[in-house]
Amino acid sequence: MSTAAQQHLDFLWPTLQSREEVQAADRLCREMDDAALAQLLRPHRSTGNPGLQDIENRQTFDHALQSYCLLTVAIIAGYVPGDLGQDVRETAKVFLNREPVRLYYEKHYPVFLPSLLRLHVNGEISLPQSPSDVAWGGFQWFVRFSGRFDKDRNLEAFLRLLDGFQYGDFNISTFIAGLDNPAEALSGIVKPVDLMNRRDRAVLGMLRFMTFCREFAPALDAMSEAPLTQSACWFYYAYWFKGFREDVGGRVNTCLRIFDQWIQSSNSIGVTAALEAEKTVDEVRTAMAGLIDGHYGAALLRSLSQLK
Repeated sequence: MSTAAQQHLDFLWPTLQSREEVQAADRLCREMDDAALAQLLRPHRSTGNPGLQDIENRQTFDHALQSYCLLTVAIIAGYVPGDLGQDVRETAKVFLNREPVRLYYEKHYPVFLPSLLRLHVNGEISLPQSPSDVAWGGFQWFVRFSGRFDKDRNLEAFLRLLDGFQYGDFNISTFIAGLDNPAEALSGIVKPVDLMNRRDRAVLGMLRFMTFCREFAPALDAMSEAPLTQSACWFYYAYWFKGFREDVGGRVNTCLRIFDQWIQSSNSIGVTAALEAEKTVDEVRTAMAGLIDGHYGAALLRSLSQLK
């Protein structure tokens, strides 16, 4: 592996480890026994929504896992060496092999990349790599892109609804029903941030999710000459497009149909704005179709099947 790849690792790993959420997750792992950690990271669908403090702590683990996912993408892109060195390898092993944590990302809320990294640092597989200028450039773009969305509070509010969270009588069904009145639905997004309620943040998050999809799919297409990197980047967000394809795709398409109705019923936005809005909705719909059909993940799955 090139000297440049080692230099990238020497910069990337300390950067990831210095993230507040990674340090917080490591601290919780040290402080909590297996029973307490399993209770924190339990599946909410069968046990009910966790309390506010538990939600915050679970978010800490989610963001820590995202950091390990980013490291996995970097390995596959050949941006960092596959031989991570003893310090990185042992640190990752301690976190990813902790049983309640492993069950959280492998069973309760399946996320593929941490599982691959766990197998890699355990020496059970060697992650496939295909370094190239396109792969490195794709990874560098992805770092910037994911940095814009991974801690977006509004986006998280919308994604939690998609994932089945319920807050009193507020859930994905009542949220979608509330979109029938565009003036009311959009009134909250102009409020000062400290006055926004959960519904206001979810409306903003829905708009952010559509921006995310509209940008993500074309960028993945541009990585076609680096298919392993393309696959790894898609798998970084595949939880929303793979495991819950019918729910997410159907619900987002419902939102898009409501947007169509808003555009058609509005007398104030003007012809040019209406045409641009229709174009945006069509682009999001096309992007969603590509993101949920799974084809972006094929190259990595194919490569991994050859390791067996």
